[in-house]
Amino acid sequence: MARENAARNNKRTASTAAGLMIGLALIAMASVVAASLKDSIRTELGTTLTADFLVTGPNQGDFSNRLADDVAALPEFDVVSAVRYGNVRIDGSQKGVVGTDLTVITDMLEIDVLEGDPASVADPGSILLSREAADDQLVGVGDPLMVEFAATGSQILTVGAIYDNPFLIEHYVIDLSGWEQNFDSQNDSVISAKLAPGVDLTTAKAALEPLETQFPQLDFETRNEFRDRFEGQLDSLLVIINVFLGLAILVALLGITNTMALSVLERTQEIGLMRAIGMTRRQTRSMIRAEAAVVSLFGAILGVVVGLAFGWMAVIAIPDSIISELSIPIRTLAVYVVIATIAGLVAASLPARRASRLNVLDAIAQA
Repeated sequence: MARENAARNNKRTASTAAGLMIGLALIAMASVVAASLKDSIRTELGTTLTADFLVTGPNQGDFSNRLADDVAALPEFDVVSAVRYGNVRIDGSQKGVVGTDLTVITDMLEIDVLEGDPASVADPGSILLSREAADDQLVGVGDPLMVEFAATGSQILTVGAIYDNPFLIEHYVIDLSGWEQNFDSQNDSVISAKLAPGVDLTTAKAALEPLETQFPQLDFETRNEFRDRFEGQLDSLLVIINVFLGLAILVALLGITNTMALSVLERTQEIGLMRAIGMTRRQTRSMIRAEAAVVSLFGAILGVVVGLAFGWMAVIAIPDSIISELSIPIRTLAVYVVIATIAGLVAASLPARRASRLNVLDAIAQA
């Protein structure tokens, strides 16, 4: 009976379910994009980052370059390198550039070198390009590239190597010696370090404790801790998004309450007749709630399907350098459907209660 009642006025049922569908579609789309982003970052970090420890500043800010020397002085670490982020102009456009020690870049990162040898061009006159940047600038290994620095103006650098993986280092990389000659700021953005042979993470963390005390504003993390913190930031962002979208769903549930109240009002005589031939109050409440559950379930399933489609299209539209794989959080989406259905049942409680308390004779006599 609940299903037939919901289908009786299909336009009103569709408009009521549409509000819930829109809210859940937005949440499902956000969930798909967030899950895909998390899995892509987890995969990229796992395959790209080979350093054992990372030191980063608050809110991706920079810090004194003296710390890198302090970390390098610890016998627990074999290789230590600073990383700096800045901007240059190439071919009239602003580009992000990374400065690091090219002699050890392949020890810290799997950048998939296609041509050249980064370690052999660790000098101020060389630059490394990603395959995408090399194709964009129409240059190869050994070719000159005009780079404009804010501090020193235009400089001709030689392409020393081309790599295929720009994750974490973007598309243009220069040696720290070149950075020192062409940038005013010499602060570091990240310090990466690899353990010395035979040293475990616990020993290394203990060795870093004095520096952590000296620089409490910085994060000293293992590779896994860095990944978990990054994923936690994405989760926090998703929670904020879902809170706002949840407000939209709340409005939709209020619409379900109003729809069921109107339905009870329109079917007062019908409900009175069913009560007169033996329907109990409990059965009346169950019928109204089941009708609301049908509407909610319809809107929730349709919303998830639409959200999946938009999420898939969003993942395709986002560059592979940001999201490289599609991930569908099936369990999370199933929970959303269940919650929406239960919420629909709760939203119908007041109309169902009113229907069960109707006076049978007055209801039958109503025109």
